[in-house]
Amino acid sequence: MSATQTPSTIFKIARVLMFITGLFPFSVGVYHYFFNILHGQFNFMEHIAFTNLIATGLTICLLVYFELDKKKLWVILYLLFMLIWVGGNDAYALVRNYFYGTGAFPIALFPSAIGLVALALLSWELRSE
Repeated sequence: MSATQTPSTIFKIARVLMFITGLFPFSVGVYHYFFNILHGQFNFMEHIAFTNLIATGLTICLLVYFELDKKKLWVILYLLFMLIWVGGNDAYALVRNYFYGTGAFPIALFPSAIGLVALALLSWELRSE
C-alpha cells in the first residue's frame, strides 16, 4: 500500500475484528492470571494456560496494530496459524470439556470464529488488489 492510498472499508472492518480476536484472550488471560494469584488459588497448569492466552492475544494485537497495514503475506499466514493451532486446540478442548460436560455453550469459541471471518475478509481484500 502506498502512502497516498487509504485502506478500504473491508480492510478496516477486518482489522478491527482481528484486533478484537486478540484482545479477548489477552484480557481473559490477564484477568484470570491475576485473580488466581491475588486470591491464593495458584495452580501451575492454569498458570501456564493463562500465560499462553496472554501471549497469544498480545501477539495477535501487536501484529494487527503494527504490521497488518503493510499487507504482507507472512502476517496473514501467521495469524491463520495462530487461529488454527492455538484457537483450534482451545476450541477442541472447550467443546470437549464444557459443552459435553456441562451443556453450557463455550463462549470462548467466538474469538476463533471472529478471527476466521476477519482473515476471510482480509484474503478477499488482498485478492481484489
